[in-house]
Amino acid sequence: MSHVSGRSGRTASSSATFKLPPLSPAFLTEEDAAYWVHTRIPLNPDKEYGSVILLRPDGKLLATSPIAGQATGFDFGTIVQTDVLGGMLHPLGYRCVASVHSHPPIHAEFRNGNRRQDETLLRLFMSFYSGGDFIGDVSARDFFRSAYLSGPDGSLLKYVSSGSPEERDYFLWQQSGGPSGHPAGAYDVMAVINKLATVGELKVIVSNADWGYSVGRVPAHWKAGASFSKGAVTELPLMTRVCVNAERAVLAALKSRGAHAAGLLLKKLTGEEYVATHARPAGLAAWDPERIFPVDAQGQLQLPKGYLLEGFYFASRPDPAQFPPGQPWLYENFFTPREIAWAIEANARSQHLAQAGRALSLYMRAQDHAMLKYRFSGDSIEAALSVTQSDGTVSDNGVQARLLAGTLDTAHLFRCWYWPGPWRSCAAVRCGRIWGRWICNGSPSPISPGRD
Repeated sequence: MSHVSGRSGRTASSSATFKLPPLSPAFLTEEDAAYWVHTRIPLNPDKEYGSVILLRPDGKLLATSPIAGQATGFDFGTIVQTDVLGGMLHPLGYRCVASVHSHPPIHAEFRNGNRRQDETLLRLFMSFYSGGDFIGDVSARDFFRSAYLSGPDGSLLKYVSSGSPEERDYFLWQQSGGPSGHPAGAYDVMAVINKLATVGELKVIVSNADWGYSVGRVPAHWKAGASFSKGAVTELPLMTRVCVNAERAVLAALKSRGAHAAGLLLKKLTGEEYVATHARPAGLAAWDPERIFPVDAQGQLQLPKGYLLEGFYFASRPDPAQFPPGQPWLYENFFTPREIAWAIEANARSQHLAQAGRALSLYMRAQDHAMLKYRFSGDSIEAALSVTQSDGTVSDNGVQARLLAGTLDTAHLFRCWYWPGPWRSCAAVRCGRIWGRWICNGSPSPISPGRD
């Protein structure tokens, strides 16, 4: 389908005229940088797109902005410099560590030539490494340690060449044109997928129904559509770029393509650097590190090296049916009782992952686009707003019912929860229509924007 050669066919490029495409922000992992590229490839393109992931001396990863190649091929010599023999060169100040390329959505062309082909298999074929891709990826294994493929149906795959004798045999079979009857050969799409899962390391980074909605390493004998992760977390979650403050990390997560509503926020132990997990559907699961991060052989949760939990974030999407009769404008732009209850429970479960002496925080992007930050205190007022039932569900201790009945108003809830305790504090870290920039520090709470 496409040919991604480890050696460019272009003539040597001049260092005087060579210029890298624009670079991404910095990321903690290859996968995060590859996902950034994946989300910036145009939808329904008529060409392949390509990018290179670069390692900085400080250990952070950046990606070149994806650029268009040919209809069924991409030459990485259009991104990086080449020598007189066509060999690719690492850019000054960086080291190339991975390639990313895409396949365009040319399903109809393949469907016309393969009318009896199962639709799932056809999509897998379109979204998988071609023979040319494999040859190029293995040939370039000393330059690119990983090769990512952005599929036309939303998947993002990763292949790491092993250099094993089995991989070499399959490489030589592909290089010779794939003759029939060869013991190293693979003659249909599932055989090719299983072959790469056997001879190297094949992973799904972004999944879909064709991959059983599973992420992680693909088993050697995987079958199309089957789930293989079985609920066990084996990989770090996708995370945002590294940001200089918490609110920027939250916004980066919520503005990403396909973002849902909630996630975790991490902070570097030794500096002001923040990342957020990509936003998942709202609920306690999105705030449970044990459901998001893998564990090591000793059962210890594995957060990114040098990072600890800073808190939780979400985009508020209150249900209008739950708006109380009084001050609905405040309820709409404030933490709902259910959100408060979930957050307090999440905080209680995750204290061991926080930096010693540093309270966790909750960030909310309100309906008016303000961002509110609440720092947990663990005091009795806070604890009274969250009750864990015998079946494990978490309730708001009747607060929502009282709001709807009119026996409690939202302004009173605001004052009760936000009025500072020994460690409790709150702030509007980004302004909006309702919330100006304020810090609640013992002064009367800034509630009314001139409405009742």
